[in-house]
Amino acid sequence: MKVLVLFEYANHYQTIDNLCNHLNKRGVEASSFNIVYWRFQKGKLRQRAIWIGLLSVLARVPGLRGLINNRFRYKALLKLSEAYDIIDIHFFSPAYDRLIEELGRRGKQVKITIWGSDFYMADSVRREQQRSIFQTVKTIQVETGEIAKDFLEHYPELESKVRIAHFGIVQLELIDQLQQQGGQEACKKELEIPEDRLVLTCGTNRSKGHRHLLMLESIERLAPDLREKLFLILPMTYGGDKAYIPEVRQKAEALGIPFRILSSFLTLEDLCRYRIVSDLTLTIQVSDALASAIQEHIYTGEILIAGDWLPYQVLKDEHVFFVTTSLESLDGVLTDVLENYDSFREKCLGNRERISAFSAWDHVIEDWLSIYRETEV
Repeated sequence: MKVLVLFEYANHYQTIDNLCNHLNKRGVEASSFNIVYWRFQKGKLRQRAIWIGLLSVLARVPGLRGLINNRFRYKALLKLSEAYDIIDIHFFSPAYDRLIEELGRRGKQVKITIWGSDFYMADSVRREQQRSIFQTVKTIQVETGEIAKDFLEHYPELESKVRIAHFGIVQLELIDQLQQQGGQEACKKELEIPEDRLVLTCGTNRSKGHRHLLMLESIERLAPDLREKLFLILPMTYGGDKAYIPEVRQKAEALGIPFRILSSFLTLEDLCRYRIVSDLTLTIQVSDALASAIQEHIYTGEILIAGDWLPYQVLKDEHVFFVTTSLESLDGVLTDVLENYDSFREKCLGNRERISAFSAWDHVIEDWLSIYRETEV
């Protein structure tokens, strides 16, 4: 079986690479191609792709990237796809519409892997565009049963195509290593974070959909004795518009609480250190497909406070403890967790083993293999 994974966003590199590596270990000839930056990872397949190498060099030049994609991408993807049995499209954006239709006409088996906002943030016009294309593909994959339910409320006629599998998380092993090498105390020292403060992480990226300003307003309303315990971390290294960062910074500065905005590239080690130093994570984003960042935070043993509309039922099914809140009750929930921090933290003690069993790649890859086998037939 030969699988070509197509994806669009640079921050998906690691996840896609891990998927392909584990597929190759199981005997699948899996390759990946980033359709914006022309990065081609060939896996086991011996395919000459000198022309892709040349175009990828040109695509690194911002002024040429748009020209390269507009003039050459469609034909290049059709040519590249000829060597593969399955084309797996990750994050269904309009960039793939024409390609999917042509691949179908050529008899290729196409699978679409929904990442979350490509479905949840689509407007009514895009939903109808997606409907007609969904009907032409062999398989549609989502991460959780809740997402599948939401998806089928809009597209009930597609039930026979929908399959469920989630991504594994390789960072869990690195978190283990760092915790064995001194744990939170050593990580706080390395990152120069005060040891006597509770670290509250707000969101996981800089998208406005994470509602950073709403979170900061809720923190502002906390009692003074609770606020003075906190150190805030706002991860804003990717997603959304960089111009949004100064707005968040201005609001954070007005609180008078020590904080750090993460806006520059982080090594994988530092990313995991920030997971470890965090004592609480707050996420009230508009939508999510159970991002790996959320699972990594839970894995360290910290307390997760999540919007009760987010599709995290799968965590409850695995008996993972976390706290839910509505927007209206956020102030009270945050106060309760901070006032009773030790009690809530104790309830998180079993989460590490549950996340490990749920999201280790060696465990989840079997679900992916099963879906690919179905799609190939």
